[in-house]
This record gives sequence, C-alpha cells and structure tokens, in this order.
Amino acid sequence: MIYERIKELCKKNCISVNELESRIGVARGSLCKIDKHKPSLDKIQRIANELNSSVAYIMDGNISNLSVEMADIDTELIFMPLEMKRYALKLASLPDDKREQIMSLIDMLSK
Repeated sequence: MIYERIKELCKKNCISVNELESRIGVARGSLCKIDKHKPSLDKIQRIANELNSSVAYIMDGNISNLSVEMADIDTELIFMPLEMKRYALKLASLPDDKREQIMSLIDMLSK
C-alpha cells in the first residue's frame, strides 16, 4: 500500500522510484520492500519532502497537508491510531520551545 502511493507520487512528480531512492539516500530496490518492514519516520519524511507530499498521505492515504520533521521518533508512531498521529504531527510542527513545554507537561502528568 505504501509502495503503491510512492509509485503514484513518483509518477506525478515525473521521477522514477530508482531516482527517488538515490535522492533520499537509500539502497536501490529498497522502497519496493517498504510494506514488509516498518520504515523509519525519518525515511518517510524524506520521501514526503522529495515528492511534495505529506507523511500522513504516504503512510495511510490521508490527504491532509500535515507533515513531520522528527527523525528520532519511535517507528511505532507510524502505526498508531490516526487521531493520535494527528496530535503527534501537530506537536512536531511546533517551534522547539513550545514542543519542549508540552513534552515536559506530558512527562509531569504521566508520573
């Protein structure tokens, strides 16, 4: 499913999947296996950036314009319920100081 959306977006952007792999710095042929493995959010973000798309669309076909710039996030985030993903993506789009405040609040509330 993810690979099909990537192929579709490549076609719309007039590039081949091989060219996309080269641009984002992954091994040739690795994207065709993306549905079999949990891709890192960083990799999905690089794909989204190159294809002028959103992480949400690539992952689940959501046509939202949400994007995320968090490379160190646990890959399990990708497979969480859509509502929680939307909050995580909103959090990622905040300035660093605001994101840190919210994360501190979450840490405090979870204790």
